Amino acid sequence: MPRDAVTALRGLAQALALLPTSPESLRARVDALARAAGMALSAQDAATARAVVDDAVALERALPAPSPELALSLARVHRSEARRARASEALARATQLAKGTAVMALVEAEHAESREQEGDLDGAASAFETALSWAEQAKELARWHGEVDLPARLLARLAAVKLQKRDVETARRLLDQSLTRWRATGWAPGEARVLANQGTALAAAKQYEPAARAFEAAAAAAARSGDLLFRARALLQQAKALKRHDASSAQARAVAAEARKLSAAIGWDQGRTEAASLA
Repeated sequence: MPRDAVTALRGLAQALALLPTSPESLRARVDALARAAGMALSAQDAATARAVVDDAVALERALPAPSPELALSLARVHRSEARRARASEALARATQLAKGTAVMALVEAEHAESREQEGDLDGAASAFETALSWAEQAKELARWHGEVDLPARLLARLAAVKLQKRDVETARRLLDQSLTRWRATGWAPGEARVLANQGTALAAAKQYEPAARAFEAAAAAAARSGDLLFRARALLQQAKALKRHDASSAQARAVAAEARKLSAAIGWDQGRTEAASLA
């Protein structure tokens, strides 16, 4: 679990502080904290990520050479705080420091997500493709920054950009590749999100019946991962796809009723309202 990894990495940094100080031990402490910040962000704990990355920045001042992993984590923390100028500055520094190393896959992924957030879909697609070219060799390192399977996630993110660009066929191919990887890894949260995106791609092609099946599978994967909000969202989309396929569908009403019940149980008011209109 990411939160456990944050605790372990911070503990490692504290343990290394007990060793005689050397550039090597200091660099190991900085990188451990940079990774802890990445793990904290993957757990959506921005406050811990900020605290950890600040500790690492203070330590790095004594290093003869800066850490590309820390520059990356700092860029990600700034972006999570909507500090766009500082995030851009830190990411440019990470790009320079990471050249020729496996960290480049994570740096390009950050470039891609930043560009997508800014609405630059062409730039995002190009950066995701570059990140994918590095992803296999960076897979082990990426796990220390909260990535369960970096290539699988990048394939899914590139597919999402292709969907926004209305390139449905390319998006579906990329999603199939991502889904194969997530299933091999056994990571239900990743599987759920890819299946939901597959449903969206099928619905965009007006293939509502297979879209409904994809959303149904997404809801089941979300249930296995314990993500009840995502399950409710997938059920709602399944009901909508079924209704578009057949406006009088009794199955659509039944799925909508299930979505409404779950939405009410978890306090998702928007989902409860939308599901009620379908049920």
